[in-house]
Order: sequence, then C-alpha cells, then structure tokens
Amino acid sequence: MEKKYVLVTGASKGIGREICENLSKFKNFQVYGVGRSKIKINNFNYFALDISKQNNLKLLSKKIPKLDVLINNAGIARTKYKSKIKNFSKIIDFNLKIPYIVSDSFLDKIKKSEIKSIINICSINAYQAFPENPGYVASKGGLRMLTKSMALDYRKYQIRVNSVSPGYILTDMTINSYKNKKKYKERSNRTILQRWGKTTDIVGVIKFLISQDSSYITGEDIVVDGGWIAKGL
Repeated sequence: MEKKYVLVTGASKGIGREICENLSKFKNFQVYGVGRSKIKINNFNYFALDISKQNNLKLLSKKIPKLDVLINNAGIARTKYKSKIKNFSKIIDFNLKIPYIVSDSFLDKIKKSEIKSIINICSINAYQAFPENPGYVASKGGLRMLTKSMALDYRKYQIRVNSVSPGYILTDMTINSYKNKKKYKERSNRTILQRWGKTTDIVGVIKFLISQDSSYITGEDIVVDGGWIAKGL
C-alpha cells in the first residue's frame, strides 16, 4: 500500500499531536508535525519551527519530500497583549492568515499528489458567539468561509478542502475550564451527549476526510461537538 504523506501544524500538543500519533500507528502514513515548542517526539517526524515566518516555511518544505495531506491545526485563543486591538489582530493573523499562507506554500507539492486533501481545524466558534474573545470567534468564522473559498479556487488542481469544527475537547487550551467544576458541568450539560470530547474523537473524522470515502466532499465543515450546536432547550 502506497504511503500517504501528511503534514500537521500545531503538532506539539492537543488535537494536532493526537492526529500525528494516531496516524503514525499505521504503516501507510508518513507523518510530519510542526510546532513552536522545542520538545522531543519519537513516534513521528517533528520540527520545532514558527510557521508565521516565511523563511521557516521554506525550510520546512525542503525537509518534506512530498505531501498528500495538509492539516492546518495550529491556532491561538489568547495572546500576551493587554491591548484589545493588538490581541484581536494577532489572533486574526495567526488563526486565519497562517492556514492560507501554509496552504499556498505547499500547494505545488499537494498538486502532484493523487490524494490532494487540505483540512482546516475550525471550531464551533465559527457558528456561535462566545464571550470576551472576538478575535478567536471572528478568526474561526473566517476560517470556515476560507475553506469554501479555497475549495473553489483549488478545484482546478482537484484538491479537496474541508474543515472540522470541534466543540469542547479536552486540550491544553481548555484545561482550565475542564478543571473548574462549575464550568465543566455547564459545558457537559450544554451538549446532547452530556460530556466533553476527547482528542481521539476528532481523529476518525480526519481519517475519513483523508480517505477515498470522502472523495465527493469539498468545501464542507464537519462539526464534532457532542450536539452542542444542535441543542435547543
């Protein structure tokens, strides 16, 4: 069976790392992960690079011989800035502009593939407003629509572009809410399934979007939220 070459951004922890580690268990996947944290990872190829810098993307491209699937997972919810405007701008730049820049940087490699899949990790924030973080909400809403735009523009290369919108998944980004008994209960009760999601809950959808089983799906967003958005009363 021919190997599938996969690149995952934001691979040092959370959903990105789970995707990398899970796919690496299968011999037909060659997995590359990139993240800003300088950590040692043994079960997949990991590069500690800041992908917001163009020179680093060029360096990363040289290290990856071919690419079939790009998973734009890297994202931030908060920044170090006290200024609301700087905070907003930084989140928009990283969560919305970087996935497009990374996709464009690896476009020539993906065009040569037979699989040709780009997957953007979005969020339920793309559908509903959440308090005190307009940058994150706006960036994820923009990413969902960017997915559709890229799907349309990249159709001439037969590249499929889709996104996945997780709900409350236990990661480093959500750990404080998870440990807060009140917030944990509120968020669990808000879902139809009455529980938080795990990073492994995202992996199955990723595998589907990589596979030929999803060959007629592009420009779509798949919500994995335990029924958060669907729930009324």
